[in-house]
Parts: sequence; C-alpha cells; structure tokens
Amino acid sequence: MAAPVEVKSTKDECRLVESLDLDVTRVEDIICEDVTIEVKIPETQDAQLQPIDDIMHNVEIETLTNLECPSKAVGEECLVLEARGCTTVEAKVQVPAWRNVTSLHTEFTILLNKMAASPWSTETSEANSNLVQEFSDLVRGFHLWLAMARDEMADGGLAAGDVHEVDKQLVRRQTILQDGAARLDALSAAGGRLQAVTDPGLASQLSQLLEREGDELQELGRNCQASLKATVVRLEQVKRFGDRVVAFETWLAQAEKQLLEWQQSADLGRLEEAGNLRLAIEELCHDVDTHWPDLEKMSPENAPQSASCQLRVRTNKLRQSTHQSRTRLSELCPLAKNFTKTHRDFCTFLEKHRRSLSEVDIIVGSQNELEERLKCSTMLVNQRAEGDVFLKTTLEAGMATLEACGERSRQELQTELHCLKNVWDEAATAALHCHSRLEWLLLHWQSYSERRDQIFTFLTTQREQLTSLAEPQTNLQAKLEQLERCQSLLLGIRSASKPLAWLIEKARELHDATEDASLQEDADGKLGEALHLTEGQYEERLEELKMVVDVHQRYEEAAKRMVTLTEEAHLGLSAQPKVEKLQLEELSEELQKVKADGDKTLEDASKLAERTSSHMPPEGQWELEAEVLGLQQAWLALWGSQNKASRGAGLGEPEVDETTASWERFLDSLKQTATEKDAIIERVSACEQLHGDADVLQAWKMSKELESSLKSLKMELNGLKVQLQNLRKCDGPEIGKASQSLIILVADHLRLERRVTLLRKEQETRLMALYQDSLRSFRLCLTDDRHPHMSDGEMLAAAKGQLVQVCERGKSYCSMLTPEAASRVIAEISACHDDLENWQQKFPRGWARSEEEVMLVRDAVSAYGVIDVDRLEGHTEENPEQMKENIAESISTSSNNEEFYSDWSISSGAGSTAWQQGPGHGEGPDVQWNKRVERDQRTLKMLEIWLDRAEPALAESLCKQSDLSGKALAQQNIQVLWAEVVERGPAMARLLDGVQEHNDPVCTQHVHTLARRYQTLHHSLEDALPLTQRAAQDHRLFERSINAFQQWLVNSRQRLQSLLSPSQSARTFGAWEHELETLHALRGEKERQLLGLWTKGQVVEDSSDAEGAARVRRWLQDLQADWDAHWEVFALCQR
Repeated sequence: MAAPVEVKSTKDECRLVESLDLDVTRVEDIICEDVTIEVKIPETQDAQLQPIDDIMHNVEIETLTNLECPSKAVGEECLVLEARGCTTVEAKVQVPAWRNVTSLHTEFTILLNKMAASPWSTETSEANSNLVQEFSDLVRGFHLWLAMARDEMADGGLAAGDVHEVDKQLVRRQTILQDGAARLDALSAAGGRLQAVTDPGLASQLSQLLEREGDELQELGRNCQASLKATVVRLEQVKRFGDRVVAFETWLAQAEKQLLEWQQSADLGRLEEAGNLRLAIEELCHDVDTHWPDLEKMSPENAPQSASCQLRVRTNKLRQSTHQSRTRLSELCPLAKNFTKTHRDFCTFLEKHRRSLSEVDIIVGSQNELEERLKCSTMLVNQRAEGDVFLKTTLEAGMATLEACGERSRQELQTELHCLKNVWDEAATAALHCHSRLEWLLLHWQSYSERRDQIFTFLTTQREQLTSLAEPQTNLQAKLEQLERCQSLLLGIRSASKPLAWLIEKARELHDATEDASLQEDADGKLGEALHLTEGQYEERLEELKMVVDVHQRYEEAAKRMVTLTEEAHLGLSAQPKVEKLQLEELSEELQKVKADGDKTLEDASKLAERTSSHMPPEGQWELEAEVLGLQQAWLALWGSQNKASRGAGLGEPEVDETTASWERFLDSLKQTATEKDAIIERVSACEQLHGDADVLQAWKMSKELESSLKSLKMELNGLKVQLQNLRKCDGPEIGKASQSLIILVADHLRLERRVTLLRKEQETRLMALYQDSLRSFRLCLTDDRHPHMSDGEMLAAAKGQLVQVCERGKSYCSMLTPEAASRVIAEISACHDDLENWQQKFPRGWARSEEEVMLVRDAVSAYGVIDVDRLEGHTEENPEQMKENIAESISTSSNNEEFYSDWSISSGAGSTAWQQGPGHGEGPDVQWNKRVERDQRTLKMLEIWLDRAEPALAESLCKQSDLSGKALAQQNIQVLWAEVVERGPAMARLLDGVQEHNDPVCTQHVHTLARRYQTLHHSLEDALPLTQRAAQDHRLFERSINAFQQWLVNSRQRLQSLLSPSQSARTFGAWEHELETLHALRGEKERQLLGLWTKGQVVEDSSDAEGAARVRRWLQDLQADWDAHWEVFALCQR
C-alpha cells in the first residue's frame, strides 16, 4: 500500500512521506528530544487495507528498539509512540477516505479477482500472484490519489484564499498533476507485465481499463488547465485593480489636501486648475463604478463593499468641494483679473522707471553726458504723479481682492501691497536725489567752465599782448610805455593766481567725481603751469625791457652830453683870441681835455647805440646809425678845423697823405660792394624765375651759391663798417654821404637774405617732392608689366637712368636734412641699388654693364662714402648691419661739411634720356595725357608703399603695452598715422576719379584694392584713436592717483609714529586726540578712494600686457598692505 503521510512535530516542522512504510532516515531526522510525532489514520472502507499493526510492523524494529508501539484498531484517531527514555513520540497517519472512488475501481477489483482465480502453472503461480498483488496495490494507490486530486482541484477552495495563497495552490496543482502522470506510468508498466502472463481476454479487458484510467487523468488535467487559466486571468485583474485602488487612494488624499489649501487662498490661476481637478475626479469615479463590480465578483468572501462605499463617499465629497471652490474662484475671477492687470502694469512701469534711473544715476562722464542725464532725471522726477496714479489704482484693486480672498492669501496680499508702496516711495526718492546730485554737479561744472573760460581768455590775451611787447620799438618813449604796460600786465597775471588755485581745486573735485578726461589737464595744474610759464615769460620780458630802456636812456644821455660838448667846444674855439704861444698852449691843452672827454663820450655812445640797435626794427637801426654817424661827423668836423688852426699855429700834428689814400680805398671798396650787390640782386631774380621740375636742381645750386655770395657780401660790409669807424677819426668832406650809402647797402643785404631764405624753403619742398617722385619712378621701372613696349635692353637702360636721377636728386635733398634723416635717405638709395641688382638677375648674362655705365653709377654714389661700389660689380660681401653703421658714421662726420654736398655733379646718361623720352614724348597731342597717366601711376605707387608701411605700424601700435611711455608712444603713432590718412585722402579720391578715364581693367582693379585697404585702415584708425588715447589717460591718471594716495599714507603714518614717541606732553596728546578723530573721520572717504584705485587698476590691467598687468597688481597689493599697516598703527595710537 502506498499513500501520502503527513508528519507534524511540535517544532512546526512538516515532512511528506511518500509511503505508509515510514522511512527510517526521515523518522530519525524528525524524532529528537522533547518532540512529539502524531500519525493520523482515518477510517477506511476497504477491507483489503492492512490494519494499523501491519502498518507499524513494516517499520524496521532495529531502529525503533527504544519505542513502544501498542497495537490499535483501524478507525482510531492516533497511534502514540513513546520512547523508553525521556522522549515521547506521537505520530498520526492521515489516509484519505474512499468517498470519491468511482466504479472503475470496482471493475479493477473484479478483474484482479478473476486473474487471481485463474489456474496458474505450479512454476509461475507464486510469481503471478505477486504480479497481481503489486498491480492491485498500484491501482488502489492511484485511485486514492485520484480522489485526493479531485478534492484539491475544486474551484471553491482556490477562490477562497488571498492572492499569495492562490499562488501556492497553483504550484500545488502543478505538482499533483506531475505526480499523477508518474503514478499512471508505473501503473501502465505493471499492467503490461501482468498482461504478458495472463489470459488474452483478461489482458484485453485490462488494457481497456488502463486506457480509461488515462482518459480520466487527461480529463482531470484539462479541467485543471482551464481552471488555472481562468484563475490567472482573475488574479491579474485583481492585482491590476488593487494597484489602481491604492494609487487612487493616494491621489485622492493629495487632492483633498491641495483643495484644502486652495480654499484658503485666492489666485487667478487656481480657477483653471480647479476645473481640471473636477474633470479628473469625474473620470476616476467613472473608473470606480466600472471596475468595482469586477472586484466584488472576484473576491465575494472578503466583502469589499465597505471600501467601495468609503471611496465613493470620499469621491463625491471631493467633487462637491471642488465645485464649491470653482464657484468661489469664479466669483473672485473679475477682482483677481483687475488686480493682476493693474499689478502687472504697475510693475512694468516700476521696472522701466528703475532701469531708466540706473542708466541716469551715474555722475561719471563728460558735461554733455551729464546734461543729457539731467534731462532724463527731470523726466523721471516729473513721473512721480503718474506713478502715484498707478500705485493708487493698484492699491484699490488689491483692497477689493483682499476682502474676498482667504486668510492666508489676505496676509500675503497685504504684505505685497505694502512692499509695492515702499518700493515706489524709494524709487521716487532715489530719482529726486539723483536729479539733485546731477543738478548740483552741473551747477558747479558751469561755474567752473565760466571761470575757466575767463582765465583761458585772459591767458590767451596775455600771450597775444606778450607778442606785442616783443615787438622792437624805435624811440625811448615807446619803450617806456612798453615797459609800463609790461609791469601792469605782470601785476594782472600775478593777481590771477588766487582764482586759478580755486579753479584747479574745483577741477580736481569734478575730476574725482566724474573722471572726465577733459578735466585731467586742469586737475593736473596745466593751467597753473601755463600761468606760471606766462608769468615767467613776462618777467623775462620785463627784465629785458628794463635793460633795453636803461641802455637807450644811457645812449640818450650820452648823445645829449655829446651835443653839449660839441657846442661848448665850438663856443670855445670860436671865442679863442690871438694870444701868445704860452696862452695858446694853455688854451689848447684845455681844449684837448674837452676833446678827450668828447672822444670818450662818443665812443660810449657808439657802443650803446650798437647795443640798443639790436632791439630796434631795421628802420630804427638805420635812423640810429645815421644819428650816431651825424654825431661823429659833427665832432670830427669841429676838431678838423681845429687841427687846421693848430697846424697853422704850429701846435697840431702834420697832415699825412695816408688818410687820403685810405679814404680813396674805402670809396672804391664801397663802389665795388654796391656793384656786387646789384649782381646778386640780378641772380636772385633769375633764380626766382626757375619754376620747372627740370630747373629745380639748377635753382638749388644757384641758391647755394647765392648764400655763399651773401655771406661774402656781409663780411665785406662788416669790413667797410670798420674802415668807416677808423676814417671818422680823420677829416673827410664826404663822410656823411658815405655813411648813408653804407646804411643803404646793409638794408639791401637784409632784404636779399630774406628773399634767398624764402627761396630755399620753396626749393626744399620741391626737391623733396622730386626725390620722392624719382624714387617712385624707379620702383615702377622694376615692375614686369610697366613697359611692355620696351625691350629688355631698353628697360634695363631706363632703370639705370632712373637710379642715376635718384642719386642726383637724393644728393640735393640730403644737403638740407639732419644727419639722421640723411642717413635714412642714403639707406633708401642703397636699397634701390640692391633692388636693381636683384632685378637684373632675370636678364641674360650677355647684358653686362659697360664700363661707362659702371663709372657713371660709381661717380653717382662715391660722394656718400658708405656704399660699396664693388657691389655694383656683383660683390655682396658687406652685410646690411655693417652698411648701416657705415652710413651713420659717414653722415656724422660729413654732414656738417660744405664739401660733402658741393662737388656732386652727375650726368643723367643715355638710360635716363631713353626713359624720359618715351614714345610720343615732347610731340603730338598725347603729351598731356601721358603726363597725367604717369602722375596717376606715381600716386598709385606712392599710396601702395605708404599702405605697406602704415598697416604693420598700426598693428604694432595696437599691441598692448606694459607702461605709460609705451601707451603714450602708441597713441602718438596712431595720431601720426591718422594725420597721414587724412593727408592722403584727397590723393586717393583723385586717383579713384581718374582711374575711370584710363580704361585699364588691371589698373582699375589695383586702384580699387588700394581703396579698400585705405578704407579699412581709415576705419581701424578711427576706432583705435580714442582707445589708445583712453588707455594712456587711464594709465596716467592711475599712476598719479596711486602716487598721491601712497604719499598720503606715508605722511599720515609718520605723524602717527611720532605720536608713539615717549617725549609727548599732555598738551600734545590733546592735540593728537583731535587729529586722531579727524583721521578716523577721513577713513571712509579714503576707503572709497582705495576701492576706486582697485577699479581703475582693473581697467589699466585690461589695457596692458602680462608684464604691465602684473606690475599694476603688485602696486595695488603693496598699497593694500600699506593701508592695513597704517590702520594698525592708528589702532595702536588709539589704545
């Protein structure tokens, strides 16, 4: 017999024994100390089953020797197994009843009885009986299992459990089906063995019964599968709906909480949200009504109607609350809309007002910018009434909304309205303060500007009057008036120092407040320096005028004394009686004393006249010289007659023939000098007539010769003056006329010098233009497409001729330059030689230069002394650096020598003639057109060369500099480039206008390319000019400010350290206490200045390179350290 046995112990352990024969190992595993095992054996209806004693007899006695196994009848509830020791074992074997066994078991029993009653052979009788008994046991066990399986697979038991119990039962059913399949296989195998030894008829019946057993098992499996599928579907629905219920309960709780919050608030946006909530609740209620019956059908025993009712009640309550909130919000909607609109409009107005105020509330800038900000601030102040209206409307709408909203929203809205009112009051007050600051600042600035204009006009007037004071005067009265005027003007300048000090202080205050660059010079005391400079110039002019007046007064006194002496001598000589020799000798000695006094006075008057004539105009000089000559003539004429009388009396010196000869030589020299002067006048006139480009070199040479001739004429005039001074001591009838002629010669010489000077300046300008023109023409000769109509030989000859012309004009141009400028010109000419040599390499080797050409170029450059002539022969051993050193050395030693430029005469040569006389030159109607084309080409090449130089210079100037000198130099370079751009603008415009008439596409494209480069350079300079100026000004202001702040720290710290000395008295400490209070009051202002220095330092760092930025940061860090140390000393002094 085989049946499942359930064994339970007191330790809640559970084992399933597969047979009624108790497995020894499993029993040993279960039985232990203090454990009771119960085996329940229910009643059985089959008399063939073994009694309980037989069941227990199958247990091996060896393993249970310590147990007592009393025999009990079938039908008793339990069999107690007691241990011999302290252990008690109670076992129960549960055997299911046969109430569900079908008639199939009876048929099997009848068939087995037939088989047992059939005759067997003696040999197989016992074996067959065992087969029948084995098969009978298997049939009985299978039918018991089948009855138990049907009970297990009933639907009522499956649906009654919860979800987890259903899962367990599903697993149990699958295990039972697998066990039934195994039992059926064993039964079929035993039936096969039994069919082999039994009667065929009985074997056929047995086979049919086994097929029916298989059908029963298949039907049981099909019913089980259908039940399993339905159960799984219902289980999934239960799980899904259960999750939905849980999620719904969670969401419902959140919705109830949120609705409670909304009921206590008032917000326009909540109206739409409440409507969405109501739709969501309606949808969820529909889902509950739809799916809740399914839940009730799936689990009828758990009675979920109460939970459904609770959810329905909560859903309906939430629906009603949502409807009430929606209705309440609908009533609040117009008020909330009105308040929201007015609040939004007021916030927009307030934000615009704040933004405008932030743009206006800036005092940094120029006067025009401040005036514009003042206008804007006036508009902001005038907006106060408009803002009050906006605020009043917003507050009224807010109060109306306040009465209809909840408690919490009422508090929030009250706070918001209060904040709006405070914010508007602050904004309006800030606008009023900003307007007041700007108005006060502009009033001060206007006062400062008026006072500055007055002082500037005063200084300009004083400078103009100083120019008038510098004009030379002729008579003494005019000089005295000039002196008196200079003294009064000097007093006026000195009286302007006090208002100028106020102006400088006001400029510093305004500059510290506005940081305007236009106030920088005034804040730095430039007007004061100009005033002091003007004052110094007036003082120097006053001293000079005093000296001039003193010399003129002394000359006037000497002249008056000379006239008096002349009259006394004349009276004395005219009243002289004819007396004896002794009396005559005495009288003559007295007259000799008068003569000596007069000679000395005349000599002093001549010297004073010479000194005062240097401070007179030419006309006054001539009058003064004529006056002095008149005095000399009168004095000499007076004593000439006396000499005759003396000689007649035997007292004077004997007459000498040398005086007459000297006078005759003087007259001859005077006539010769006048002739030379006339010749020079004719030469100057002829030189002024030379205006053409071909005559400029000749005019330059003539002007140099005229300068030499004028120098020689001046030396001759100076010699004639000396001769005249010597001849005035002698008697001469025509001395006055000769003196007048000499004065006229001197005046003509001065006029000639002026004419030659102007002529030289004009020729310098023309020479510079001709040299640049020749240089550009030479560069154009080296271009490949310049002369397509010329052969290689003609092009090479033309280039050599142009180089000779460059050398010739460069020589004349260098003669009027400084050594440094001349060295640059020489370097350009040397570069031209190099370019010609490089350009010549493209011609065949057969084009060797002739000896005449080599000598021509050698003569052209030999005057420089720095260009290696062998380089023209093909030798290039000298490097460029050595060449530059030689150029500088030659210029420094030879530029001041007249001979350096005197003997440089170069013939133009055949090449030059061939180049200048191109096709149609000098003949035909196309001469002017050819000249115009050549001029435009020269202008084009000039602009291209200039752009090639200006663009790298601009890039270099735009690089960040490390110090102030570098930034100032960059600013200066940018200004120079800007001036050059402006200067070359008309030339660029003329070139663009003329290129349209040439009808040359290549030239037109070239001109347009240059025009684009010029326009790009113009815009770049236009942008870079204020940037570089601002960078230099910021750096200069920063250095000045940081030095002033550092000086204040040093002075203040020194005074604080002196306070710590032990020699301070009580009275001194009282004074120091007052000073410490003053210093403490200044701390806030100085902190703002220090913060301003850090801000300015950041600006300077941004405009400097890495080295300059590091230097600025180091300055600021050192200044911060000094600041902290200063206040540490201050704290020590306070203690």
